[in-house]
Parts: sequence; structure tokens; C-alpha cells
Amino acid sequence: RAERAGARLAAGLQHLDGVSEVRGLGLLLAAELQPGIEAAPIAAAALQAGLLVNAVTPSALRLAPPLVITDDEIDEACVRLEAAIDAAGTTGPPPRRRPPPVSQWRQGDRDPGRRPGEGDPMRNAR
Repeated sequence: RAERAGARLAAGLQHLDGVSEVRGLGLLLAAELQPGIEAAPIAAAALQAGLLVNAVTPSALRLAPPLVITDDEIDEACVRLEAAIDAAGTTGPPPRRRPPPVSQWRQGDRDPGRRPGEGDPMRNAR
């Protein structure tokens, strides 16, 4: 069962836009993504779609479905992963916000990730 289901999953993954190679044995597979596509945002988008995959390298996703997975569930997983690839885009993760220069910190600010004037985030939580 694992060999047949794994072959179906591998074939489905190979046909997805953004996947350059599929490797693995049985149902333990990795989908290598095309250059310029980051795995982490796709894994996050897949999780939002109800599909659990792991970004095992910056450019590869691991899929390890249970042995009892049906053919319909394999097909649905491929559809959800394709949607996750489309949702995440091909440009990689969004740029990180740069912290303000030290000269703009207010007195008492310890976190350079906060913008000047945001104050103590725990003040309102108390």
C-alpha cells in the first residue's frame, strides 16, 4: 500500500508548478522546490489550508502522510499544496522590518524591534 500510494503522491507532486524534483521512498517524500521559491512560507500556507508539511531545508518540503491515506486524500493534498505554493508566491518570505536606529529609541526602550513611541507593550497587559 505504501509503495502504490507513494507513487501516486510523487506523481501528483511532480506535476505541481514550483516543484523541480520529488525524492523519497514510499510515502516519506520530499519535494524540492524550484530556485527562488522558499519552503517556509509554503509550509505556513499549507498549514493554514489544513495540510501539514515540513520545510526541511530552505528549498524542500517533507511530506509524510499516514499509511491509511486514501487516493482521494492524496489528490486533495496535492490540490492544497498547489494552492499553498500559489498563496506563498515565488519571491520568498516577506522582508523583515528594520529596527529604528539607536538615536531614535526613547528613554527606557530596550527592544529595537519596537517603533519609537510604542512604549512598554506589557503596560496595557497589566
